[in-house]
Amino acid sequence: MKIVSCYIAHFGKINEFKFNFEDGFNSVLQENGWGKTTFSVFIKAMFYGLEYSPNTKKKLLERNHYLPWDGSVCGGNIVFQAKGKEYRIERTFGQSDKDDTFALYDNVTGLLSDDYSENIGEELFRVDRDSFEKSVYIPQTSLATAMTDSLNAKMGNLAAAKDDISNFDVALKSVKDAKTNYTRNSKINPGKLYAVKMEINRCKEEYEKLPAIEESVEAMSCLVEEKQANIDKLTADKAKLAETIQLQSKKEQELGAYKLHKENLGKELEHMEQLNSFFAAGLPTDEELVILEQTERDLSVHERAVNVLNDEQEKETPVFEKPFEDRIPDEGEFAIWNKMASNLSELRAKAEHAKLSEESNRQLTELKFFFDKMVPTDEQLAHIEHQTTLITGISARVDQSNERLITLIAERDAEERHSKSKSITVWHILGTILLVIFILTGVVFTRFINDQVGRIIEIGSFVAVMLDLLILLITGRRAYKTKMETALDYAERIAEEEDSLEVSKLELRELEEECEEFLSHFLLTRASTMQENVYEIRRKLDQYRHLMAEEQSRHQEAEGTLDELADLQLELYTKIQPFASAYGINLYDMGGEYEFLAQLKKDAQRYSDYLAKLEEMARHENTIRTMTADINNVLKNFPIDESLDRAEKVQVIGIKNESMRQFLSE
Repeated sequence: MKIVSCYIAHFGKINEFKFNFEDGFNSVLQENGWGKTTFSVFIKAMFYGLEYSPNTKKKLLERNHYLPWDGSVCGGNIVFQAKGKEYRIERTFGQSDKDDTFALYDNVTGLLSDDYSENIGEELFRVDRDSFEKSVYIPQTSLATAMTDSLNAKMGNLAAAKDDISNFDVALKSVKDAKTNYTRNSKINPGKLYAVKMEINRCKEEYEKLPAIEESVEAMSCLVEEKQANIDKLTADKAKLAETIQLQSKKEQELGAYKLHKENLGKELEHMEQLNSFFAAGLPTDEELVILEQTERDLSVHERAVNVLNDEQEKETPVFEKPFEDRIPDEGEFAIWNKMASNLSELRAKAEHAKLSEESNRQLTELKFFFDKMVPTDEQLAHIEHQTTLITGISARVDQSNERLITLIAERDAEERHSKSKSITVWHILGTILLVIFILTGVVFTRFINDQVGRIIEIGSFVAVMLDLLILLITGRRAYKTKMETALDYAERIAEEEDSLEVSKLELRELEEECEEFLSHFLLTRASTMQENVYEIRRKLDQYRHLMAEEQSRHQEAEGTLDELADLQLELYTKIQPFASAYGINLYDMGGEYEFLAQLKKDAQRYSDYLAKLEEMARHENTIRTMTADINNVLKNFPIDESLDRAEKVQVIGIKNESMRQFLSE
């Protein structure tokens, strides 16, 4: 036995692992914790399975230790060679042994093998799981060390008493077990002492009953002696009666034998008369009987053959015989026609190849519709492209002019609001100051200052008022002049910008009208700019020119192929159209000659088979008529029951012929 390879789908911490075994020593050199012990346990599990016990509280079994915690499938396969064959074991393990699966395959053919059962380890190695672990398979847990009594005695300098130490526990256990066996007081499984006590009590009871039993025995002995005397007398009477019965029975047997012999003789005479009447026309010879039986068997064979042919005809669909009323094409004709049909297919494929593809043809149709009103020249497209470029530039210039115009108007309005606000503020301040001055002057003049001083102050106040008014007038005129100059400057700049904007809009409108007139000849998709529409026209024009050139080139290539195709199609259809007409098919309109020839050949073969079966049935029926007449000529010579079938009649003749010959021989 040799292990070839193994694959671990999931077992313990090993997942998706494959290992190929080579001749000689195979080592698995990995770090601690890699799973070498798991690997060895997997090999053992493939041959012996995993242990399972419902009581898992005692210890952690290998099944609980190596099942994946994530619930994935646990198991794999192992390939090995044994007795000149290569096998593959596939196992999966579940929570219990009922969830396990096992399959053994012939690794060469891939078929299931029943050479070994699920207990393949025991059947292959001839040892159980424990023996396998202690011999071929040595797990790491079996190499543990522990303190023994002998080692403990050696370390405690008690080597001389090792026998006592070794046997003490055994002796103590034996004493306890013996005590239990003797003193156990259970009704189901009592101890030996209890059983002895029960036996003693039973013996005492039997002993006390002995006197009464002895008296009964003496009485029974007297009764037995009387009965024995009666038996001896009856035995003598029985012997005499038996002798009388034997003599009487012998006489009755002799009389019965005579009656039976007489009855049999009468039956034989009656049977002989029946046979003589049956063979009144003469007794057939053995050769005639053999010929009759053989004829009947041959006739049955022909009848069964006819029945089989009739059943086959009834089960099959009726043949279509209309196309073959004149003749049935032979294999040579079908070969020639199929060759011509194949050539037609090749020519059609070549002609189809010479045409544009369906996609290209669809694109060309769309492009012809697109350029239906106008096919532009390269110069026209170049001019329109230039115009759309100018439109883009002028549009940008118009947008800039609009922005500048909006900015100028906003600046003008802001300046006007600022000047108005400033003027109002100056006048307000000046008026307030003058008002305060006048108020103070009046108060002081009227209450605290005398007339002379008041006059001086009054004159000074009037002078100050006049000076303020003069300054205010000069400042106001200067501000008004500045305001008017600023407004005039803004008005000139706005007018200039509006004129420039109007010129740009007029130029833009003229260019857009020219481009829109050109683009109106085409059915275009909506685009954000005219440039994109022109680019679309340019792209479609290039595609249109390319497809037109390709169509022209392929049309020139297809002219010769189409002529050859038409000639070959006419030749073939002339030969097979008469057959197609029987199917209601017009090949000139429908085509499909290759499929039609296949159907025609199939129907021709069925029709030929049908004719052959009809001929065979005719031969069988002719033979049946001849053989039936021969058999009937023989059967009419014998008085046979007409309710019997033909075979039974022949059998009756044979049986009666044999009986007649036996009588004649006696």
